[in-house]
Amino acid sequence: MRSPLEVRAHINSRRVTESGSHSASSMDRVPRLLWRSWILVPRLLLVSLLATSCALPRDNTTFSLSQRTGAAEEAVFASSKDLRVAGLVSEAIGFANNGRLLNAEARLRQALYLEPANDRIAFNLAVIINQMGQSDEARGIMDSLLMKEPRNPTYLQALADILESQGEHERAKTKLKESFSIFTSAGNRARASLVARSISNIAFGMGNEQEALCYSYEALSLSPTPAQVSAHARLLVGLNLFREAIEFIRSRKALASEPGAFHALAMASFAEGDFKGALEAEDNAAGRLGQAPQLSQEINTAWWLMRTRVSREGGVSEGNEESEEKMAEFKEDASQFADRQPYELVMWPAALRRELVTETSTDEG
Repeated sequence: MRSPLEVRAHINSRRVTESGSHSASSMDRVPRLLWRSWILVPRLLLVSLLATSCALPRDNTTFSLSQRTGAAEEAVFASSKDLRVAGLVSEAIGFANNGRLLNAEARLRQALYLEPANDRIAFNLAVIINQMGQSDEARGIMDSLLMKEPRNPTYLQALADILESQGEHERAKTKLKESFSIFTSAGNRARASLVARSISNIAFGMGNEQEALCYSYEALSLSPTPAQVSAHARLLVGLNLFREAIEFIRSRKALASEPGAFHALAMASFAEGDFKGALEAEDNAAGRLGQAPQLSQEINTAWWLMRTRVSREGGVSEGNEESEEKMAEFKEDASQFADRQPYELVMWPAALRRELVTETSTDEG
């Protein structure tokens, strides 16, 4: 397998060799703003910080710790307001984790009204409302929090997400690099890895492909998890480094266990003309969708395209034939996927995108 520097040297020679490169067809012209949905950290931030940082701290402003007269043991007493705030925050966590952001926002605003000095509640409110498109207010909250703690790496992450949603991609990347440096210096490799992945995603969306690749390797080296293996493999496919993607996934079989990794292997194999190998890999991806249901439509669409291509060439055995009804359902899903022109298509190889256009437009007059 090539080293990172060797792979980087091949980017410019490989990424625009096909006639169907990033600007070649209407399927390639996915709106630039859609790539913000690839950012891993803000989504993880929303869940993990609500789950950990939203718990009210046991300090003098929230809980009172006192000792009963003549009693040996300590007892914790909370006022009715304290309990109300804790209940509101708990409800907000539940709503946020179920995607009910409007309800989560309402609970957090109520909690913040009762505890206006609670920075953790303010932080989580900023994260929530930014996801709902209220980026100006969210930015104001984060600016205030950063005035108190200018080197809080989590705050810097959240501000980067807000800046990116406002179209300030370069500034967002700069804030993430500050956060990355702080986490790295503190030895927090897991959080540093997530930030590096976000930097990589933003850099790719901006067209800075070498920077994207460098930070992707950084994320992988800091935390070689199945999720990072899948993300790196998909980036290699997005850069048209198909052989490198195949070699990378095969060299990390133990970690390439998520549906995203098999999906990347399938796309790279399809781009290299190995249609049966692509279908086999996509079969493995489809069989693991329980691990990543959010990838269902994309993977099912790719599976249907690969299955159709192999069948057209007479490569499907009788025992593996699917019912016409099931194939029709997959085609309908693929048509909806194509009509949406989702951000995922930017990461697809041109050969598979062309297949999608051809197969979903067959019945159009």
